[in-house]
Amino acid sequence: MAEALRREFSLPEIPEGIDPKLDDYLRQLNEVVKDISMFMASWEGVGHTDRGDATVSDFDEGDSPVEAVWTDLNFGPNGLNIVPANITSIDLVVQIVDDSVGSFIALRKNGQASEGPGNTFATVTQVASVVILNAGTVGCDVDGVIEYYVQANIDSFDITVTGWNY
Repeated sequence: MAEALRREFSLPEIPEGIDPKLDDYLRQLNEVVKDISMFMASWEGVGHTDRGDATVSDFDEGDSPVEAVWTDLNFGPNGLNIVPANITSIDLVVQIVDDSVGSFIALRKNGQASEGPGNTFATVTQVASVVILNAGTVGCDVDGVIEYYVQANIDSFDITVTGWNY
């Protein structure tokens, strides 16, 4: 996309006898379009990146002790190396199963102190021993770190990165 924005814009042939004010306006407009295209090209990494099809989950109950405390989960270059640095959020699919109704895993931005409903992404078992899937987006710090909270004694959970956002 950025390459298309870098192309040079030029005015079409201006017909003889055109109003000089219109000629001047078209030339100024062309300069504005060039400026906008260069600005957009400078934002080459901005937007959403789809990871593609993940073949296995990125993090599960076997990767860390399951404790009922907020714990850092680093998907960035200094951690699991799945997402690049300097992103704003991570798209995830969470899968859980437990023999109890109401068991949960919650995710939030690293360093987020408030646990209000708009600040956490949670997946809750609604039926015992049935797999529950949930997809959502979680803010992260510049290093690709989020926090997770798993209810103690949950049977199984998997977290898979599906994409990220700049």
